[in-house]
Amino acid sequence: MQPIGPYRPDMAASNAGVTANVSNVLMFRDETGVAYGPHPSLAIPAGAGALPATPLGGTTVVLQSGAKKVFVGTAATIEEMANDFTWTARGTGYTVPSGDKWSMTQFGAFLLATNTTDGLLAYNAETPAGVNAVSGAPAFKSIFVAFDCLFGCVSDDDALLFRNSAPNDHTNWTTAGAGYQPLADGEGLMGGGEISQGYAIVLQRKAVHLLQRTGDRKIYNRVKLSSGEGSVNPWGIVNARGAVYFCDTDGFKRATSSGVEAIGQEKVNRYFVDHLAGSLDGIEGAFDAANQRIVWRHQEQAASSTTLFPTMMTFDLRLGEFVPIETETTAIFSMASPGYTADNASGLGTTDTAPYGPDSRFWVGGEEGLLGINSAFKAGFFNGASLAAEVETATLVSPTNNTTTRATVITDSSSATLSMGARTRLSDNATYTTAQSMTVGGSTPVRATGKLMSAKVNVAAGEDWSFIRGVRFDEIAEGGAR
Repeated sequence: MQPIGPYRPDMAASNAGVTANVSNVLMFRDETGVAYGPHPSLAIPAGAGALPATPLGGTTVVLQSGAKKVFVGTAATIEEMANDFTWTARGTGYTVPSGDKWSMTQFGAFLLATNTTDGLLAYNAETPAGVNAVSGAPAFKSIFVAFDCLFGCVSDDDALLFRNSAPNDHTNWTTAGAGYQPLADGEGLMGGGEISQGYAIVLQRKAVHLLQRTGDRKIYNRVKLSSGEGSVNPWGIVNARGAVYFCDTDGFKRATSSGVEAIGQEKVNRYFVDHLAGSLDGIEGAFDAANQRIVWRHQEQAASSTTLFPTMMTFDLRLGEFVPIETETTAIFSMASPGYTADNASGLGTTDTAPYGPDSRFWVGGEEGLLGINSAFKAGFFNGASLAAEVETATLVSPTNNTTTRATVITDSSSATLSMGARTRLSDNATYTTAQSMTVGGSTPVRATGKLMSAKVNVAAGEDWSFIRGVRFDEIAEGGAR
């Protein structure tokens, strides 16, 4: 059997046990190796409303009761999402700079939001009284919470200055532990996050810093972890499970208190950067808690839109592996689903038309997951029907021309199709046979001849299946050397 191995587009095609072609699947490991399952689609509820303009940042605020509120910003407004996925403007009249976005976070009872034009704004989510400017606060490009303080990067148009508020007080930027620190090198500040109770990471364009809490009025000490590497922008920085994940000009990386690790090295980094070609500045990241992975949406080289991206790259935190996903989004956020009752669920349709089954955790609410916004600026979660999946085995290398006439896909999908890719030299492009369906006996008739062969499996969108492990070549006729 030829397995569908880990995704390794950076490696040569002749490497056994890896693949350069998987899409729209979730990876897992079983007792005998790697397997792939279906990836759910973005499900937009029937009654969902549209944002008034392109989404430009967002976050979830958790109330003392445990209820969760979802906020998303546009160039001119800050919107709150209701349980029926409609939007209500909580603040209007803003002017987010072109090419910029909102940076949002929760700080106690408050939603805090900032951009370099409108400055720092606060909205009390527990006892709403409008969105208000924070008097005396600098105008930040990005913000994050660490050591019970609010940290802001790019202060008062100074790209090398970051500030912190007084502990537990986002309105105090001058006394009681509030402070600032200029950075003489490393280029522009991007952002960061707290990775544990005593440590935080701050990222510049070309430097990575570790902050260590001191327990006194100084609040923290700073140590430079690395020079010459950093995040391409603030929007691709993701804080999750004791680390900060980001994209550099040479690919995906992770920063912890121990240092910086190139998590995509010899896996996807070279391929990913080559296919972005100048669009790295727009990459956006989010943590998908439901699947324990980091997700980055990005513009491909062939894409013309700077807002509607066709592709995402995912990094599984448990397995340390990458998988690309092909689905269009205008934004992704780490969000929690709202809860529903018999009174407020009617807007999502009937049991026949609602995008979620009666047993889905969607109805319970509060489950952390990945919120996506589509081309119509409508929101939903990635828990719909399965996407169209494609996986391919590694290239089988032989010194002779071989003809494969029958193969079996190791899967529980009854509708998976199989095509064979054949070539004579590694420098040649593979020629694929017409995709064939499996017979009632479970095997698939194919006919392909070449020294180098791979098997490609496709499963249509919406199909019910749970795994694909590989392809067994059942009938192979060996030929002479060429």
